Amino acid sequence: MLDPSPLCSSPVLAYLAASDNRITDASTLSRCPALNELWLSGNQVTDISPLLEVPTLISVGLSGTAPTVDRGVEELRESGVYVGGLTSGRS
Repeated sequence: MLDPSPLCSSPVLAYLAASDNRITDASTLSRCPALNELWLSGNQVTDISPLLEVPTLISVGLSGTAPTVDRGVEELRESGVYVGGLTSGRS
């Protein structure tokens, strides 16, 4: 699994394409202070609620993620973050 921790130490990281990296936990990504866009397609993340802690986040791509990624989706949308790429009426 990719450990995105070193990437998140950058105070200017605004865009991260981390598709197909066997990421299962979004909590490390919540420590990216300047992140605007995040692509997690093809990973097995089941809970994206830690991303609520990223005040600059505007878009998350989740196509091909675990079918149980529902945790955190509605909360992110309510906070104004675009969450795309989900199937079964969740996109």
